[in-house]
Amino acid sequence: MYVGVNVILTSFIPLFVELNVKNPFGWITYFANDYDVKIPDDLEGVECEHTDKGKYSILTREDFSGSKEEYEAQRDKLLGLMKTVREDCPEYIFSK
Repeated sequence: MYVGVNVILTSFIPLFVELNVKNPFGWITYFANDYDVKIPDDLEGVECEHTDKGKYSILTREDFSGSKEEYEAQRDKLLGLMKTVREDCPEYIFSK
């Protein structure tokens, strides 16, 4: 596996499709070292945890499910992150 994300909330799917990216980020996302998109380690507000075969990009370790406002703030941060990577890494854009 090169990238792993489990989208549970169907409300996110149209947002991901609109971004036109190869693989959406989740709050915790795994990227294999040989994945064709080189996700930067220095993304603002993202913790990177490296393993022998890849890395985890961790947007938050906090429980943000306590309120709608916290959830929406984290959702917006996640979407902003994908937009940043999309702008900085042309290979992250899904091409048909």
